Amino acid sequence: MADFIEFRPGLRLSVMAGRSMLSASYHGVVRQVSDQGLRVDWPRHNKQTMELLKGDPVTLVVQMHGRMYTCSSKVLDLQEIPSESILLEHPTEVRHNERRQFYRLITSIRPRYAARTTPEGDELQRVDARILDISGGGVQMRCEEWIPIGARIRLVFALESDPLQLDVTVMALSVQTPDGARTFHRVNAKFIDIERDVQERIIRFIFRQQMLLRQKQVV
Repeated sequence: MADFIEFRPGLRLSVMAGRSMLSASYHGVVRQVSDQGLRVDWPRHNKQTMELLKGDPVTLVVQMHGRMYTCSSKVLDLQEIPSESILLEHPTEVRHNERRQFYRLITSIRPRYAARTTPEGDELQRVDARILDISGGGVQMRCEEWIPIGARIRLVFALESDPLQLDVTVMALSVQTPDGARTFHRVNAKFIDIERDVQERIIRFIFRQQMLLRQKQVV
């Protein structure tokens, strides 16, 4: 499905060589938008600089409002002064990567801390929980304890390869009680009052995991 998004200064991009999302991902920030194209900081990954030449095709990935978009572009110019940057051709068509608002990643994360809390954040009950999947909008968990719908649960956990722990609060939207051999409750919950930078860290993590899975599939 084709769509249009607004490229503006300050927008963060993931840049990949060629027209494939299977290549290594580098990151840059849009600094200027003009009739000539998009002026972007020279893309980097950690301390590594992306190797680019004029005319090289690139794939751009943009995350906006929890959705991931991809588009094709081309390197028009390279600049080193006053700062290292590249000029990219204006993308003409943008595509959603996922039809859902947030892509859910199946995972298995044991939070360092999980507890039901009051709206003010005071602890009510510790919870034995494991995160089964995660998205930019919430999580699905298995919990040993029964969780009422509408309950607030504070979770403190780390994402793989991310040294900073996340401290978020979710609200239970639905709860499936144990049946048969299953002894745990399955809880679908949404993030509440989540900071934008924390949500973006989750979305970037999911995107990186998607890329790794796709790379393994073509090996």
